[in-house]
Amino acid sequence: MRAITLFAAGFALLVTSATAGARVGVGAAPVRTGQSMSSPAWSPGGGLIAWVQEEYNGFSRIWIGRANGAHARRLRLATDGFGQLAWVGKKLIYTSDFRLYRLTTGGRRALVGDLEDLFFSLDRAEHRLAVGQAGCGSCTPLPVVVHDVGTGAIIARTDPAADEADVAPTLSPDGTQVAYGRVRLEAGGSGIWTMRVGGGAPVQLTTAGSCPNWSPDGKTIAYLASNDFPSALRLVSPQGGTARSILSRTVTCELGSPSWSPNSRRIAVVLASEHLGVVDVATGRVRLVPKLLVGGDDSFSWSPDSSTLLVAASTKVHGCSSLWKVTARTGTARIFRRC
Repeated sequence: MRAITLFAAGFALLVTSATAGARVGVGAAPVRTGQSMSSPAWSPGGGLIAWVQEEYNGFSRIWIGRANGAHARRLRLATDGFGQLAWVGKKLIYTSDFRLYRLTTGGRRALVGDLEDLFFSLDRAEHRLAVGQAGCGSCTPLPVVVHDVGTGAIIARTDPAADEADVAPTLSPDGTQVAYGRVRLEAGGSGIWTMRVGGGAPVQLTTAGSCPNWSPDGKTIAYLASNDFPSALRLVSPQGGTARSILSRTVTCELGSPSWSPNSRRIAVVLASEHLGVVDVATGRVRLVPKLLVGGDDSFSWSPDSSTLLVAASTKVHGCSSLWKVTARTGTARIFRRC
């Protein structure tokens, strides 16, 4: 796997071996920790799961274990300011500390540069990476930047006006286009735009909405209808046209973006009640997971076969977040690792 070398300004992107670290627990539900877990990530092959866990000293660590819960291990590297976590092949990438690092399989870390923000999106081939602000609770007038993963070169950049911010980028599966929310900072409101990575004028798809997410089959963009609470889940074609509303009363962009299943048949979204909902795209039917309160964005990850969600959630308000496995078809939740 190639090393990732990206340059911008803000959070850090790191690459680490999935085998580095010390094994500390075996079994589906290791000893209670009392510390919240976040950023679950399922490996492309489905055999491994990674997550971030808080520690009592204020730092966080990445943990890795088998998908059946066995052989959980804590990576040796501890850091604060964690952002987003994802798999790239057999390695992990993650944002942290406003800086970009590369970590070798032997545990040596090298500072490469800076990123603009913590939120990123990869294309299916993992050749391109789009970086931008995750939402707009307090966003600043910055663009979305697309990098070549192999060289780190900037190959595309959006061009918002001085009173606009481009946020929450999502790459098309083939990496040729990027969708994003454009927020009007002074006038208020936002809309969904797309831009070809190879050049060309940006196209406005909607006059309202943010937090777009491109479906894995490339046919549809899911997004949240507004930055006002409660929002709603809508679908629109990448070519434009009339948007379709499939779910009302969701959270806003800052509290949870919609997440497509790998087969493009379902969408996981945080409802206005902060419970997890799984929407069947064809029928609009919603499976509610009533006992799980989802704490924020990047709180769930789909299994590669689209059957199961790995969710970081609490069962009570202000409680610590455990890891749960949720069956997408039935909404049944079972504990994977308890906080």
